Amino acid sequence: MGWINNFRLAKNTSLQFDGHFVGRQHIPQGKESTYVYFDFAARQLLMQGKLALGLAIHDIFHTARYHSLRRAALLSSETWVRPTYPNIALSLSYHFRQPSSKTKEGAISKEAEFVGKDF
Repeated sequence: MGWINNFRLAKNTSLQFDGHFVGRQHIPQGKESTYVYFDFAARQLLMQGKLALGLAIHDIFHTARYHSLRRAALLSSETWVRPTYPNIALSLSYHFRQPSSKTKEGAISKEAEFVGKDF
């Protein structure tokens, strides 16, 4: 389950805060424990929106820890995942073609743009 929040600070500056919950999984060979993690991202548009500079920090509270145990006739696997630092990504993108100024009707409005975590 994911929860994504987008905030516009200024005309060309946006923030995104995500929360993710991964529930306990039971599979034929074993199980994986429940865990939760949070991501934070910021984006700045430059050059009239053609250039975008983004910074994304994954697992900012260091909570993406889980245990996986798998067993079968010829398989025994146990994994403990405990990241020691957040994953930080810096992205730079250039838009060669600007979207039209006409408003699109329906599920996506004029200002909406799904950019994901690499934003």
